[in-house]
Amino acid sequence: MQSRQVSLFPTPIEDDSRLRIRSAVDDFLEEVQFTRQRRTWRGYRVSLGYFQESCDKCLLEEIERKDLLRFAAFLRDTKKLAPRTVHNKFADVLTFLQAQGMPKLIGKNDHPRFIEQEVDIYEDDELSKLHAICSPYHSTLYDFFLMSGFREQEATSGTGIEFFDSQSKDRLWQMRPRQDRFTAKPPSGGSQRQEFSRCS
Repeated sequence: MQSRQVSLFPTPIEDDSRLRIRSAVDDFLEEVQFTRQRRTWRGYRVSLGYFQESCDKCLLEEIERKDLLRFAAFLRDTKKLAPRTVHNKFADVLTFLQAQGMPKLIGKNDHPRFIEQEVDIYEDDELSKLHAICSPYHSTLYDFFLMSGFREQEATSGTGIEFFDSQSKDRLWQMRPRQDRFTAKPPSGGSQRQEFSRCS
């Protein structure tokens, strides 16, 4: 009859209450998808995907300063991203960690650095060539951004925008942007109001 050996040191039961990085990321992205623009959600999804690719930790509480420094190097050396992009994706991960209640892991000097590049200026003849090959939708859209100085997010949240000549005070355009289209009403004497959709 064989004797049954009983271990005096039983195998410890894994603590399932500790939050795993993958689960935390999934929950965070789900919340962002419900509360933010789709473009913001896509950005976080890519950034956090890269972080999980560079980090070999499983539990959220195991993340430490060197994991973040390794992540910045991974973006720069493995993904070959530009310094500004590295900075932005690094900031995305910090936002994620802050949302999880994680303590501050890095100092000010640990953040990836970048140099602001000088913005290219397009001359009138270059803009004319651009408009010559644009669809009516994109031609009017470029005029809208040029005259308003708005960024896309500012434009999509607008309800009614009018442009006036600074000298004569005549109305140049009346534009009403919506989520998928906008209307453009030229000045008096011009053509009739046009409505453009993204597929125009």
